[in-house]
Amino acid sequence: MKTLIETYKDKDLFDKLPVSIIITSEEGRIISVNTTACKMFGYDSKEEFLKLKITDLYCNIEDRKEIVESIKTGKKIKEVCVKRKDNCTFWVQETFIAQTTDSGEVHFINVVKDITLHRQKEEIEASLINIQRIAKIGNWEWDIARNVFWSDEIYRIFGLTPKQFGATYEAFLNLVHPDDREFVKELVNKAIHENMPYSIDHRIVLPDGTVRIVHEEAEVIFDSNHEAVQMNGTVQDITERKQIEEQFRKLSHAIEQSTLSILITDTKGNIEYANPILFDVTGYTREEAIGKTPKIFSSGKTPPETYRSLWKTILSGKDWHGEFLNKKKDGELFWEHATISLLKNDKGIITNFVAYKEDITKIKKLEEQFRQAQKMEAVGQLTGGIAHDFNNILTGIILNSELLKMKMEKDNPLRAHAEQTVEQALKAANLIQGLLAFSRKQALNLQFTNLRDVIASTKKLLLRIMREDIELKISIPEKDLAIMADGVQIEQVLINLATNARDAMPNGGTLTIEATDIEMDNGFINTHDFGKGGRYALITVTDTGTGMDENTQKKIFEPFFTTKEVGKGTGLGLAMVYGLIKQHEGYIDLYSEPGKGTAFKIYLPIKELKYEDLKLAEQIIPKRGSETILIAEDNEIIRKSTISILENYGYKTIEAVDGDSAVEKFVKNKDRIQLVILDVIMPKKNGKDVYNAIVNILPTVKVLFMSGYTGDTLHIKEITGKGLNIISKPFTDKDILKKIREILDK
Repeated sequence: MKTLIETYKDKDLFDKLPVSIIITSEEGRIISVNTTACKMFGYDSKEEFLKLKITDLYCNIEDRKEIVESIKTGKKIKEVCVKRKDNCTFWVQETFIAQTTDSGEVHFINVVKDITLHRQKEEIEASLINIQRIAKIGNWEWDIARNVFWSDEIYRIFGLTPKQFGATYEAFLNLVHPDDREFVKELVNKAIHENMPYSIDHRIVLPDGTVRIVHEEAEVIFDSNHEAVQMNGTVQDITERKQIEEQFRKLSHAIEQSTLSILITDTKGNIEYANPILFDVTGYTREEAIGKTPKIFSSGKTPPETYRSLWKTILSGKDWHGEFLNKKKDGELFWEHATISLLKNDKGIITNFVAYKEDITKIKKLEEQFRQAQKMEAVGQLTGGIAHDFNNILTGIILNSELLKMKMEKDNPLRAHAEQTVEQALKAANLIQGLLAFSRKQALNLQFTNLRDVIASTKKLLLRIMREDIELKISIPEKDLAIMADGVQIEQVLINLATNARDAMPNGGTLTIEATDIEMDNGFINTHDFGKGGRYALITVTDTGTGMDENTQKKIFEPFFTTKEVGKGTGLGLAMVYGLIKQHEGYIDLYSEPGKGTAFKIYLPIKELKYEDLKLAEQIIPKRGSETILIAEDNEIIRKSTISILENYGYKTIEAVDGDSAVEKFVKNKDRIQLVILDVIMPKKNGKDVYNAIVNILPTVKVLFMSGYTGDTLHIKEITGKGLNIISKPFTDKDILKKIREILDK
């Protein structure tokens, strides 16, 4: 056999060798190379290659030093990184063989093998193992006729070692969770017999009993006879992923089903996500909102300071809490309470903004109603403080004026002045009663009332007070509308609204009053945000006047708010209207536009009542009497004027100035007294105490209480609760005479 040296001398054979040969001197100088080596290292000629030293071929200095030592010792180096002429690197395996020439020189023959692909394969395999470990993915091969090959990661996934597991199909099935075993087995059979690759999730049970979840994919290789010979697949432990997915699913459901609107935007404010409730509240669809900014919800009515505070707060890293007055797609305004915060990534960079919003429109309305109630309470307290004395004064004025009328002939020109005095006093009384009623400081005189008759009566009054440049259109309903109401106060409500409408039409216009009945159902209540199911009488008062802007509409029912000039309005009219309607368990709503006019809508509950002759009380001439009446009243003017009126109508009277006097005179005259009239509030004994005393003496005694202010004392509730008789001050001669006859004739 030829030595390499002899082969080297045979130039033709040397160049034809399939391996790269580099021959160096003992010092590392390249003496000869074959053509294969030139090609491997990228040199065009041997002459160019021979100018190099062996160490010039190596990438690393340390490798060069090691090579020199290897040349001296003949040590074999398996792998080293070398470089081509163009400085591209690759891996080779080198073997150094020392031989002595005929002249006695020592030459080193370097046999070089390119192992780059092998090296890359090893690196890929190492990377694959590492990737499988990180991703918890293992691969397997199943030679269907013989056994199963598992990668190292699969053993780790299943908590086993190769010694513990025989890597057979049956052993694998035993590791599958019992509830999933048949399912997995069925898919494997379909893959083998029907060529159906599968991708599934299933559970496995580790030796310690721990249950894990794996994702498995596999397909079958068939031979030329279409016989299954091998199945290849992967297994990945996805337990943690499944747990995260479950947490995410729960979180997602919580967000999707939340009663709060949740909005996520990018850093530029573009909406990336919104949950269903937001679309329900605003009326926008997902397609209309995603990609837009929250400005689509802006009403333009939230103060700029709110937005400045928002950005200042969240950019400082804190959560912002505040309120917006926003607008729905259909233009409806609504209030939201919002909490807005920012989201950061792992590097602390802001990536998103998140808003949690609650529709507080109903709360805002309740707050407004509460404030309105507080204002009404304030008016009620003010009015209640003067009502008793004021009504006593008015009673004296009215009764004395009535006495003057009685003393005058019908054609006496002074009689008209007395009538005007009574009329003005009654207006003052209505004002006080209205204030007390709207603030709920005085009970209304509720009785079954036909709204047709109230509107008809109101029409007569309005025809006298409306200007000629105002067209009055009052539509009296054809059918009866029975309501439980104080007819006088409802009439006052309509007159109040009508006079306001008149003042809102300085250049003339049209005033329309009409009534009908409606059914308040859930649809109505949801649309109007007020109401209670049932039938209602609807009164609509419409004018073609100046109308009101939105800000005025918000304040229109507030006590003392007026748009009229100083001295031309108290600001109590609409507040009284509001309070009276509420006390009738009704509702009032308005619609107005500047320059177009105003429409007030009043809803009063209809009472189911069959009647034919339900009418307003007619003014009749009081009947005379001859009975004896004890009158107990500490106010001398009221006492004397009442006595005079009763005596003018034939009654005999006994007067008492206080509670003790009333009891004393009743005891002395009980056998001839047919009726006792008691003021509720008197010195020494109040009306209730006097009643308790005399009823013990004579249980059948008939009593009529007089009250200057029915909300002034708890005694009234007890009196009315027992079904006793009461008349409110101020009253006219006809009022008290009629009441007396009703009691005596029972």
